[in-house]
Amino acid sequence: MPSEPGVDPEIYEISQWFDWMKCELPPGGIDLPSEETCVLFAALSVRLAERVRRLCRHLPGRLRTLLIQAAILHQCWNRQLRLQSRFKEVAGRARTVRVDQAVKFVRRLPRDEYLVEAGDGNEYVVKFPRSDCETLLATETVCVELARQMGLPVPSSRMILVSRKLAGELGLLNDRWAQFVRDGCFSCLGLRSIRELKAEENGKPPVRLNPKTFRYLTGAIIFDILTLNLIGRPPAFHDVNGRAEPIFMDHSHCLMDADWSRFLKATYREPVARSPIAHKVRSCAQLEPWLRRAQNVDFTRLWELVFELPPEWYGEQRVFVTSVLHKLEDRTRDLRRIVRYLIHTGFFPNVQGQSNEEPTSLELEIDSAILSPRNRG
Repeated sequence: MPSEPGVDPEIYEISQWFDWMKCELPPGGIDLPSEETCVLFAALSVRLAERVRRLCRHLPGRLRTLLIQAAILHQCWNRQLRLQSRFKEVAGRARTVRVDQAVKFVRRLPRDEYLVEAGDGNEYVVKFPRSDCETLLATETVCVELARQMGLPVPSSRMILVSRKLAGELGLLNDRWAQFVRDGCFSCLGLRSIRELKAEENGKPPVRLNPKTFRYLTGAIIFDILTLNLIGRPPAFHDVNGRAEPIFMDHSHCLMDADWSRFLKATYREPVARSPIAHKVRSCAQLEPWLRRAQNVDFTRLWELVFELPPEWYGEQRVFVTSVLHKLEDRTRDLRRIVRYLIHTGFFPNVQGQSNEEPTSLELEIDSAILSPRNRG
């Protein structure tokens, strides 16, 4: 490869091989590393060819080209092998956290979220670590599992590994995101995507509600009180056997909007975000099953879950996250006191603590404002 005038021949040849890598390798299914690593691989391969030429005293041009190509391919293959080994290591180590790989970008979503297809063939809403809110992913992971143990319908969650190549397609290899790359990939939170039912003109789903809908919404109130969820978003609805079933998708505002310092200072008198259906709760008997479920949560599982999370999901502050779990346990033990205080302050305006009535059929019809996708932000 003849070099341009005034350019070091070796540097020029390395740049030419760098261009070759970008043009020829991706169509062959080879995941390119970062540009810096590509240049390094090209430089090492060119210098290997020079050493072979000096040893052999004569190396035909065609053989030299094949040798450089083979050296580049070997380095790229070796890198991919290490990444695969890391994936297997993470997956094998995780007893509580399920792990999968993102294989295809589907589309961009609001709030720095992305819809991707994972190795299991399902689509996931993927959330990347963030420098402006270091505890966001741990907050959502812990609270999704807490809600699941309470019996609330929540999406399946797992750790999704996103390669540098795929992250590059998303435009996430800039200074804001690159700090979270570990061993050539991002460790992200993935929430299983659902096919959400679109509300009709009256704001309600096109199929009848599951009879348990009101109970689930009551449970969500107790969950929001327990976790101090500052923005308790209404659930999405999806079709399960011909009925509209709720599923609670967003837990990013729990633990006081993922502000752990504020959450650790919270008392039983802490203000709670108003619920649009709190007035539909008529008796303490409707709250009692959810109080028991919250108090029976297996925190051992939550502890195991936390210590399998990537450290960047909680700002690499392990002592901090253990304090948060202790605080959550304390709030479950104090939950009845918290609810009595909220009843006293009028949070449940129609609860007097006397009636044991079950919700009527009218109460099962949720307000149009609650069901409308517009109000889910």
